[in-house]
Amino acid sequence: MPKSWTMQTLPAPADPRVKLEPMPARRFLVVTFSGIARDDSIASKTDELRQSARA
Repeated sequence: MPKSWTMQTLPAPADPRVKLEPMPARRFLVVTFSGIARDDSIASKTDELRQSARA
């Protein structure tokens, strides 16, 4: 969740199977693409993600 939210201010899940648990902050790298995930687009986005991780 965004840093501005706390466990007390998060909205309650509508589904009782969903549980909110505190976790330490972590960073993630994400790339997005639209369309069908073909081998060439997956390879291209994988390269893009790896280059971003090195930066």
